[in-house]
Amino acid sequence: SIGHSTTNENDEQTKSIYLPDATSPYRECCFRAAGALINISEKCRECAQLCCHGQYLDQMIELLIDVWGGRDKVRPIHAGLVAILRYRVENVSIDDRLSDIRGTTAVEVYFDILNREEKRKTDAQRKEEFRKLRKRDKKNPDQTTS
Repeated sequence: SIGHSTTNENDEQTKSIYLPDATSPYRECCFRAAGALINISEKCRECAQLCCHGQYLDQMIELLIDVWGGRDKVRPIHAGLVAILRYRVENVSIDDRLSDIRGTTAVEVYFDILNREEKRKTDAQRKEEFRKLRKRDKKNPDQTTS
């Protein structure tokens, strides 16, 4: 199934949302559904907003992050996932801003992911600009750049 109950350190029941394991017949359809939400959120702000509502919104967003490759993935983040994370970070309630005893909040994790993506994007743009300048300089070696 997609959801299951777990017991945390304080013996409280919490809900987790996760992709089923590889042996489950539902894994592929869950993966496709999560991917569809990410794709639709790229073009439709309302979909990104819907992904950020509900009792288990942070668990849902964690599922979408896992579908895309996880928190520590260095490849580019899908524009739809960026839209979801950006909406979540921009629309944080006061309760969400309070860190739990163990450390950072989910929103801080999302903010970190967005910052890494922005840095990756900026670095890629600089590399491309540098590549174009070198290519232009090779074609016109007698011209100086300013």
